[in-house]
Amino acid sequence: ATVRFLSRHIAAASAAAVNWPSGSTINFDVPAKAGGGTDMITRFFTTPWAEVLGKNVVVTNYETSEVGSQHTKNAKPDGMTLSMAACTSMDVYLSGGSEVNPHEDFTCISKLTSGGPQVLFTNVDAPYSNLTELKEYAAAHPGEVICGCSLGGTSQLMWIKLVKAMGDIQLNYVQCSNEADKLSNVAAGSINLGNGSLNNAQSYEQDGKIKVLGILSNSETLGKDDFAEGLGDQYLTSWEQGFKDSSWEAGYYLV
Repeated sequence: ATVRFLSRHIAAASAAAVNWPSGSTINFDVPAKAGGGTDMITRFFTTPWAEVLGKNVVVTNYETSEVGSQHTKNAKPDGMTLSMAACTSMDVYLSGGSEVNPHEDFTCISKLTSGGPQVLFTNVDAPYSNLTELKEYAAAHPGEVICGCSLGGTSQLMWIKLVKAMGDIQLNYVQCSNEADKLSNVAAGSINLGNGSLNNAQSYEQDGKIKVLGILSNSETLGKDDFAEGLGDQYLTSWEQGFKDSSWEAGYYLV
């Protein structure tokens, strides 16, 4: 319902100013692989949007944020090529991994949603079952715990902020940016730590493939019971587990 309302609002506002959309097909660039958070948010938005507009919305995934962002930047500025910019776009630019400056090279139309809580998970046989135990283990084994993330991107910066709140423990960061890859690699034991959406983490946990360590919330005022009913204590937020200044908010923007 929210997506439909926003779609009608944008369409009405656009129609009052310009003839948009000017064609029958809207191209939507996703600067990320299929299956991740950016991809899921995009498809959740574009499916009803296409129905409301009565147009074709062609969604294209790109292997890297840089390639997808470059394509959007270089597209004809007629409003027929859009993209979903997560905070990854700015993170990668600031860390030197991209030449596309989202603030200067894109026009932000609307913030669609925040990224929601990030569930932190590990291998089922890991010798730690919550964030305090992870801190103690990592402190005793510096650099041995392998954390899958987008190097120089959002998830690495997210983990770095949490690590600082935990007392600057040392993790071994390796490239693993796609949420599906994090879940499958943690389940297989190839890496030790990952992060992902609540629904996907619950599904893997219920199948006995991962162990949940907690939630990194987008607000220090929210607890596990604010996100879903019946969550066990393994879903306590980092704040509820005693680690202050560890919240993380990641938005998604239509550009």
